[in-house]
Amino acid sequence: MRNVFYETRRRGASERRVLEAVRPEEEERAEGGQHARLEVAGLDHALAGLPAEQREALVLIGALGFSYEEAAGIAGVAVGTLKARVSRARVRLAASFAPQEKED
Repeated sequence: MRNVFYETRRRGASERRVLEAVRPEEEERAEGGQHARLEVAGLDHALAGLPAEQREALVLIGALGFSYEEAAGIAGVAVGTLKARVSRARVRLAASFAPQEKED
């Protein structure tokens, strides 16, 4: 039970770090800050729509810069499982940002 508690806290901390990383203050001050804030809000929404396992894998690799081996150790899964989760997360994110076709 104690391990579950620590694992949950670790995962929550990872997600908070990535959200802080995608909202840099400098980006808000730059020209086009409004547009940048909208893009970050869209990314937050898209990340929130991912299953927790896929979001964790993508955050560990894409935002926090861990190697696949390190990230697999943190997540407690095999490297192949982590790679599959990252791949699925990237496909889902790409689909969420793809333009939607209107039906006639």
